[in-house]
Amino acid sequence: HDALDATGIGTWAVNTGGGDVVIGGLVNGVSGQRVRFIKVTSANNLILENNEGIGGSQNILTETGADITLDAYGGVDLECNGSNWFEVAKPSDTTTDTQDIGP
Repeated sequence: HDALDATGIGTWAVNTGGGDVVIGGLVNGVSGQRVRFIKVTSANNLILENNEGIGGSQNILTETGADITLDAYGGVDLECNGSNWFEVAKPSDTTTDTQDIGP
């Protein structure tokens, strides 16, 4: 999918049961819009391609500059600036803040 229409979309539930699903870009995103891709099956991969460069689509730009591959359950959040989509969260993002809870 190189020009997935983001009009009015907040969340995509992606079923990869039939094979890998590859997202190369979106269209019709507006500045400030956020979308979430949730991989709802453990089989196969959900791949978000970094800077795919397909004409007419808004590119996905990742933190590392590499494609994002989810091979189990999980999700990725993207935010649009009107021209491109930027990774803002993925399953491997963690916090180092901890708090002990005890009696």
